[in-house]
Amino acid sequence: MPVGLPLTTLAVAFLAVGWRLLPKREGQKPADEAFAIDAYSTELRVPATPAAPELTVKSVEELSEGEASVAAIVREGGRRYIPAEDWRIFPGDVLIVLGDPTVVDKLVAKTGYAIAGSKELAQPEHKSDEMEVLEVIVPTGSMLVGQTPASLNLRHRFGVNLFAVRKASQASVRRLRSHRFSEGDVVLLQGWGKNLQASIDELGVLPLADRKLTLGRNASGLIPIALLAAALLLAGLRWVDVEVAFFGAAALTVLTRQINAKEAYAAIEWPVIVMLACLIPVGEALKDTGATALIAQGLTHAAGQVPGYAAVGLVVLTAMLLTPLLHHAAAVLVLGPVAAAVATNLGYRADPFLMAVALGCACDFLTPIGHQNNTLVMGPGGYRFGDYWRLGLPLTLMVLLVGTPLILRAWPLR
Repeated sequence: MPVGLPLTTLAVAFLAVGWRLLPKREGQKPADEAFAIDAYSTELRVPATPAAPELTVKSVEELSEGEASVAAIVREGGRRYIPAEDWRIFPGDVLIVLGDPTVVDKLVAKTGYAIAGSKELAQPEHKSDEMEVLEVIVPTGSMLVGQTPASLNLRHRFGVNLFAVRKASQASVRRLRSHRFSEGDVVLLQGWGKNLQASIDELGVLPLADRKLTLGRNASGLIPIALLAAALLLAGLRWVDVEVAFFGAAALTVLTRQINAKEAYAAIEWPVIVMLACLIPVGEALKDTGATALIAQGLTHAAGQVPGYAAVGLVVLTAMLLTPLLHHAAAVLVLGPVAAAVATNLGYRADPFLMAVALGCACDFLTPIGHQNNTLVMGPGGYRFGDYWRLGLPLTLMVLLVGTPLILRAWPLR
């Protein structure tokens, strides 16, 4: 925190004005359009005793921060109305909401409303099975084309609940049970995991990329935050080891059913785990063969010609330059022992040099390949490889010139 918080504040202040350094290109989409997903039509039922006080249409839309809209209200025995902003929402109403499922999920958590399509499904044969939500598209030749949920008897015949529909042509405000499916519709289905695949095969629909949707799950966002805060507190006070604290938080997140076991396994970055497993023996081999000592001697010779603070800065710079060539985690494995050896050779404490490695390997701003976050924004932002240095070079200098004295203030050389 003594290093990260001041640097973060300074970097955000710089980016507030520094974004003008980026070139503007023809046809580049605004960020909100690049990430935009068309609105689904979802039905929310207001319970007889709602958790929130009576709201208006406008206040419900404000709770979604303008990312969802109430397109219609069904009341009085099934009559559908197009509401004005000042309409009050009463117990028993069914709201037809247009918005992305992730937004609707947050709206459900804030209002206490229920997904109208979430009905109890028959218990699966496997007691360990988990309820899942899957996003599918209706292709030509699917059993759904031209049918409605009622005519197909989706719930009883196929064991799935219909949560939401996104029409291929335009947003729909019809009741979901009377929606007539057409080619290109995107549908949100809920079912037991082991049966869901068989159901979508029988329906002839195609699953889309899994967005880990949690719509319809009784989970509170406060529980994972509390578990994370507890892990940070326990590790920060040194009551338990860091790995024990975070493993415990992860296990409790699964045990409290905030995510299921399948999602927990899917969240693990297996390529990174495998890469680290391969690089740990490489790092050991470098040390055993004397390569680490050789590299450390060269770096020690260079660092020995300058004051101690400049030696720490040299390690930060080396870590920044090495990270684009390796994964940032791999760069730490390779450079960490070298930095510790340099500190020992110069007669300094190892802590500031190891923190220099940690900071430098986390701060590759010059390329889109040094960190996965840089890569992820490249396509939606319309950036090219050469764009990164325009903002990355000032940020790199900022980390080097400000981060080095911050490290030395928190971890003195002697």
